[in-house]
Amino acid sequence: MKRLSCVSLSAVAIFSFVFAGCAVTGQDESLSSSTSKPDSAAALTTRPRASQPSSVVLFQQDFEGAKGYWAGRIITEGVPAGSTRALAAVANETHWARRASVHNRGVIRAAENTVLTFRYRISKDLPLTLYVMNRTQQDNLRYDISRPVVGAWTRVRLNINTDFRRNDGSAGKLQGGDHLTNISFLSGKTGTDEFDLAVDDIRVTGQK
Repeated sequence: MKRLSCVSLSAVAIFSFVFAGCAVTGQDESLSSSTSKPDSAAALTTRPRASQPSSVVLFQQDFEGAKGYWAGRIITEGVPAGSTRALAAVANETHWARRASVHNRGVIRAAENTVLTFRYRISKDLPLTLYVMNRTQQDNLRYDISRPVVGAWTRVRLNINTDFRRNDGSAGKLQGGDHLTNISFLSGKTGTDEFDLAVDDIRVTGQK
């Protein structure tokens, strides 16, 4: 009688162990089906990451500090979220109705990828032209926003090396190491167009 009880208990224990093992195995399978495969995960943890180019700030101007090297009029109303000041374009040209510009005091040396970001707001549907003066090539690099967003602050990101062209119409582009100075924002024709234009958060970065 005791032997039969032992056998019965052993059978129950074995059955419980096998059942538990099956339950765990089933749980593992359900988890593995919703996550990466083990061999893929191992490969990801052991495979060395490819080196990424580092981004370096070459120039920035948010107009929040003391008087800087810019041409335009500081405004405090209608500025973008997160700012207390922005730069409004003024009529000081014989050709352009509105112009705003910042000067970097000769600190920008172009990288292989030189990226310009900024925010603008314009009150009229007029093309917005950007000039970046390239002292090395002795000409402005130009980019035209033909249909700007009207009436709202809009952020723009441009690659000066690839998106800009020489203002004289030639095929020259920005090269790494070129010396950049002024960045200008221009729109409209003097004596014809009346509108508001403002810019903020101008930033130039390069990848090394």
